[in-house]
Amino acid sequence: MFSSIQNNYRARLHKSYVVNAPTSIFWTWKLIKQVLDESTAEKISISNENVDKEIYLNVNPNQLEERFGGKAPNLKTFW
Repeated sequence: MFSSIQNNYRARLHKSYVVNAPTSIFWTWKLIKQVLDESTAEKISISNENVDKEIYLNVNPNQLEERFGGKAPNLKTFW
């Protein structure tokens, strides 16, 4: 399944961050990451903490909400 997805959707994702993930998701990702292609696994970052310091490499702190360690105000209305 992973091979098929990687072959058909190659180079579609630059970076994905999941913060404050439940422990079950965090540890499941640690296992799944071992079978993925290294370049694919590097594109996905799943953290069980509220702030992932690595996110600052790709996201300006002014665009990131305060609850995630940024400087932008927390959203109260989403749509």
